[in-house]
Amino acid sequence: MSQDAELDRESETEPKAELDRESETEPKAELDRESETKPKAELDRESETKPKAELDRESETKPKAELDRETDAVLDPGRERGGHMTMEATGTVRDETRSGVGEFGQVEVSWAVVSDVGLLRETNEDAALVGPGMILVADGMGGHDCGELASEAALSALSDTTVTGVNRTRDSVVDLLGEARRQIENIDSDSGRRAGTTVTGAMLVDSDGRPHWLVLNIGDSRTYRFAHSKLDQVTVDHSQVQELVDAGFLTAAQARVDPRRNVITRALGAGMEQEADFFTFPVERDDRILVCSDGLTGELADDAIAAILAGFDDPTAAAQALVSAALEAGGRDNVTVAIADVKAVPDVSDPAS
Repeated sequence: MSQDAELDRESETEPKAELDRESETEPKAELDRESETKPKAELDRESETKPKAELDRESETKPKAELDRETDAVLDPGRERGGHMTMEATGTVRDETRSGVGEFGQVEVSWAVVSDVGLLRETNEDAALVGPGMILVADGMGGHDCGELASEAALSALSDTTVTGVNRTRDSVVDLLGEARRQIENIDSDSGRRAGTTVTGAMLVDSDGRPHWLVLNIGDSRTYRFAHSKLDQVTVDHSQVQELVDAGFLTAAQARVDPRRNVITRALGAGMEQEADFFTFPVERDDRILVCSDGLTGELADDAIAAILAGFDDPTAAAQALVSAALEAGGRDNVTVAIADVKAVPDVSDPAS
């Protein structure tokens, strides 16, 4: 058993189990949870084996200043336009429901967050954050005395992200994750277990003068995109069962009930590998971004999640319905759901024209 087995996050009846450090090799394939016709091209998901420059699908011949140029007409976080306030930071959201409407530049977003302790846990180690151009969820681990502190540290650090061009934003995220990791590694635990957290979410960035989503992920919390009546999992779980699915030893359905399903292979802190995955794709009107802890996905399959998202236009109603469904299915873990609906995007002419 690896050193991370000491974490032994909770009992086997609860969704978080011990952590095992795994190979640094990332999963080679995507987990198609439900639909075999998943539109990968639409998501523009990049292979995790590609070099960093290719993740953003930018030409290696372009200077970084050009790749990261700021387009005031697209992303200007200091503006108020169309009668809507710019997106403001919520602070950590835990054990409550929050919602709002705001703009980041000319991208108008309606958002909601619902976080619930669940039916079996004593404390809520999940947390969410909505800030200028960002929506994030973190799922702490290591016991009630430090899991909350770990998720708080991750979100607090990332709230300082400089959200601009895609490359600069990614570099800012990487630096702040390193800062968060140092804070988390210094958390003292009465149980002797090491603190750690997952973190995932989406940020609105500029890429060649057009708004894009920059999605980040460490661990097994997830970010999805719901568009054109289809639910696509953007992130790839850093978990033992995901690697077994990628290798062909388990099906997605088998992975959902496998006893190893809660063994994760990356985390922020906990003495584990912390390298984040990044994904980028264009922002489209009517995009619905779903960010959630595994308290949701551990209870509901993707088809059930998709049906609920399709049934509620209002993001608050959709988030509340997802959390309620997870509780009805057992509520064995903390459940946190954050939704961002794109209501309007700028009409940007082709930079090449």
